[in-house]
Amino acid sequence: MGDILENKKVVVMMSGGRDSMLAACYMVEDGYEVHMIGFDNGHMWESDYIQETAGRVVSTYGKDKAMFDGIFPTAGKMYQKMRAVYKDAGKFDFEQMTCLCCQLSMFEEAIDYCRRNGIDTLASGHRHSDPY
Repeated sequence: MGDILENKKVVVMMSGGRDSMLAACYMVEDGYEVHMIGFDNGHMWESDYIQETAGRVVSTYGKDKAMFDGIFPTAGKMYQKMRAVYKDAGKFDFEQMTCLCCQLSMFEEAIDYCRRNGIDTLASGHRHSDPY
């Protein structure tokens, strides 16, 4: 994986769970400068947990290899997306649509962050078994 890109920077989307933490660790060990970011959609309680988990990665590998760049609010974008797709959401129930719009909002924010910071690799930190 590490030989693909010359820009050895990656953004890891942190949930605070084991999967995103391990993704960040593996990326550091593969030689990437890891930028961890989290998200707050207005309904999640994990903000402190995300910071704590990212802090463990930083303290293990050092600030020159891993950094926590903050938690970004996505609630406004999420609700805009829900309004935009509501008319076409016939096959989705409300909970599914909420999860989909939340994921889209997080990815949109992460991609914008990558572009602003000249980073061309993004790791979602999701489990392979996640359905989205």
